[in-house]
Amino acid sequence: MEMKRSRYEKQNGRPHAVPLPHQAVAILRELQRLTGHVKYVFPSALGNARPMSDNTVNTALRRLGYDKETATAHGFRAMARTLLVEQLNVHPDVIEAQLAHGKLGPL
Repeated sequence: MEMKRSRYEKQNGRPHAVPLPHQAVAILRELQRLTGHVKYVFPSALGNARPMSDNTVNTALRRLGYDKETATAHGFRAMARTLLVEQLNVHPDVIEAQLAHGKLGPL
């Protein structure tokens, strides 16, 4: 299974559209009133033209007292995937397809 798309595929390939539930859209609209009309929901501290990096989140976690073995930015994604599978019985391939990490075929 092919996982993440290359930079070229991201820039030139088919757009990756993920439908959002109305609750998520409502949260994003509320956030937009606070942040304005910038490209990214979570922009870089260096400017609005780039997204916030994993390192920014990891640095915040370290400042909160979490070490690298306890919490990482990528760990939140892994934790969410586990909870979706174990608690909500969502098929793992559906989760990976939503994250653009895989190709969803017949389940």
